[in-house]
Amino acid sequence: MSHNTIAVNNYSPDITSDIALSSSVSFAVFGKGETSAYSNSPATGLATNDQFYFYDTTPINNITGLTFSTTNNWSTQFTLPAGQYIVQWSFHLEYTATGWYSHLNLKQSSTIVGTCAIGETSDAEQSNGWGIAYIAPTSNTTYDFELGGVANIDTVANQGTTPSEYGAFYIWKVAD
Repeated sequence: MSHNTIAVNNYSPDITSDIALSSSVSFAVFGKGETSAYSNSPATGLATNDQFYFYDTTPINNITGLTFSTTNNWSTQFTLPAGQYIVQWSFHLEYTATGWYSHLNLKQSSTIVGTCAIGETSDAEQSNGWGIAYIAPTSNTTYDFELGGVANIDTVANQGTTPSEYGAFYIWKVAD
């Protein structure tokens, strides 16, 4: 019978040629558009090397061993166990004048492992505010987000709810 001649990962087709595959993807989501003033976060400034915070009251975490460190539902950092991961993040900030931009770096200690940018100048490199990085820690490793270049960004007090509504990061485990 021709429907039994192929297999995908040891799954064979049924009589109508359908193959039922099972898969599970471990992932995490922090930031779902909830509203909280950025002044409620631990942020003290919005300059180069200042930490950036994401807001979520009920983050999704399906990755065994992943932990989020939070203050008042604002992520201060996250720790991943050994494995291979894709991290993607988005952010937005209020600005004070034209020519504004900001970079947001994913960092492990003092090492930048990925960056993204927003703004309206050539310094922004990409204006959609999405960054992506492949990381492969060999043991429990802690990461955070820090600003890496800013111009004409408004103060923490004047950010309102923009960072909480537009900031998010996603983590997918792609291998052990």
